[in-house]
Amino acid sequence: MPEGTTDKETRSSEWTLQWVEIDRLLLDAENPRLASAAVDATQAALREVLWNEMVVDEVALSIAANGYYENEELLVMRHDEDPEYYIVVEGNRRLAAVQLLRDAELREQLRATDLPAISDLARPELDELPLNRHFSYAFLLCLTFSVFCTDSSCCGSFS
Repeated sequence: MPEGTTDKETRSSEWTLQWVEIDRLLLDAENPRLASAAVDATQAALREVLWNEMVVDEVALSIAANGYYENEELLVMRHDEDPEYYIVVEGNRRLAAVQLLRDAELREQLRATDLPAISDLARPELDELPLNRHFSYAFLLCLTFSVFCTDSSCCGSFS
């Protein structure tokens, strides 16, 4: 483990891996994969699109059966208006799956009643999720959507 980090945080020159409370993570309303949601979609509307169109049930069933695989960290950027929150740029299905597993009311709203309830023992394991907090939106776009550019300050070194 790098010097000066804890077991819940690892640093590299490009990103920081950390664990963040699930309530501080937001689905990405600008994600092109969620284009069927309204431009100003709420978190509930985004979850509904994910549930209806993106096979979130398979992800949720896998997490319920096997736990959250910590090497599948979410790629995020800080929320512009509230830096206590993060927008999930990559990993929206995983976030929605965990949200649904943790919250019976959300499952009922989406009629996702076939998802199993997680035990009180397993629930704390889903209170925080691992994420990579990248330092620039352009860098995230490069990694997430293979949008390569020649600007060395974001992803030019990867092209």
